[in-house]
Parts: sequence; C-alpha cells; structure tokens
Amino acid sequence: MGGIRSRADLRQGMTRLGGPGCDVVIPGAPEGELHVWTDPPKVIRISGRAELEVEGRSADEALLKSGQSIRWAGVSMTFHSEAPVLQEIRLPEPKAAPAPVMDPNAKSWRRVQAGLAIDLGMVPKPLVQRWQEAVLQQEFDADACAREAIAQADKFALDDPRVIERSGRLLRDFLMASLQRGVAGASRKARSRAVSGSAFLMANVIGILVYTGLVLVVMLLARFKWDTSFDSFFDSILGVSDS
Repeated sequence: MGGIRSRADLRQGMTRLGGPGCDVVIPGAPEGELHVWTDPPKVIRISGRAELEVEGRSADEALLKSGQSIRWAGVSMTFHSEAPVLQEIRLPEPKAAPAPVMDPNAKSWRRVQAGLAIDLGMVPKPLVQRWQEAVLQQEFDADACAREAIAQADKFALDDPRVIERSGRLLRDFLMASLQRGVAGASRKARSRAVSGSAFLMANVIGILVYTGLVLVVMLLARFKWDTSFDSFFDSILGVSDS
C-alpha cells in the first residue's frame, strides 16, 4: 500500500515506543506511548487515546509471539522474537479509530492495584517521583499512572501476604472513615462553640471597662475644672444623709 518500512532493535527488558524522547521514535506516531517488554514478550499501551490492536484484537496489554502483528492507529508493526525487533509499516489512516471503552470495573481495580503497589514500595522511585511531579503540575492521568505502575512493579501479586495485609488495613480505614469524620466534626463544633462563648464574654467585659473608664474621666474633669462635687449624688444613692 505504499507504506514506509523500517526495522528497530528492542532493548533487553523494556523499550519505549512513541514520539520524541522515547527509545524508538516512530515518525507520525499518535499521541501517547507504548512499552514493549522482552521477558516475557508483551506490549502495553501506557498513554494516549489511540487504539492498540494485537492480531486484530483491541487490547491495552497483550503477550506477544514471534510474527504477531501490532497496529497502533496509523502504524502497523510485526514482532520478531529471535532477536527482538519490530518491523514498522506506516499506512495511511483515512479516519482516526475511536478510543476503546474500558470496563469501568477493570479501570477502578487497576487503579487500586497500582495504589497498593506504590504504597508497598514495589514501584521504582523515579517513576513515583515523575507522577508526583505530574500531580503538582496538574497533569495527572490516573489510568496512565496505574498502567505504568503495574507494568514496572517489582513482583507485585495479589496473593502476596504484604498486599493482602495492606488491602485489609485499607478496607478498615474506609470502614471507619465516616465514624472518624463524625467524631472529629462533633469535636470541632464543640470547640467552636466554646471559643465563640469566650469571645462574647470577653467583648462584653472590655466594653463595660471602657465605658466605666470614660465615666470616671468625665467626673474627674468636672471636679477639677468646675469644682463639681458628686458626694451628695453618691450619698443619695447610698441613702446617707448629713447629720
């Protein structure tokens, strides 16, 4: 079909395929990134909306055999396992393929697994730091992070005692979250009411002291400037009469 053919040797371990910055740069590749592993041979769609197909079947992750075809949007490739290589055939793509719809249950479960792997320290620190930076830059992609974390997690398995124990504690935290919020909320309200009552009382005391001070100042000025005596006024209040 007039496509352009090329050949790329794959690294031992993982090879990143995609645009500039990847191990194998594919001219005209769609936005996103693929990871190809050699042991065991497999391909994973890490990011991007372009659909990944292996032997004509849509998948985000699939094991590979020698001679299998891989299609990523407008790029077709063939995997050879003798000396791991990809033979790329770029074909014209008249219309972009629609993004595959992932089962929401599978998507949520993958995110939980990735979170457990990160929490248990099974994911390489550089990868964790890169995604932490993405969160700070408001460029976080939960699905891409989950796929990459699981792909690079060291010996992550659901029957691992560490995973079982941590998932149990996580369930306990979720179970008690609403109760803890209720207790904490009631405590905060009680503290708020106590602070409000103390502030009201203090404001009134200060107001009375200020008012009393002003009255005393006026009385002193009247005494010294106009020689006014308030003795009879206080005597009348106390019910004391001159003998």
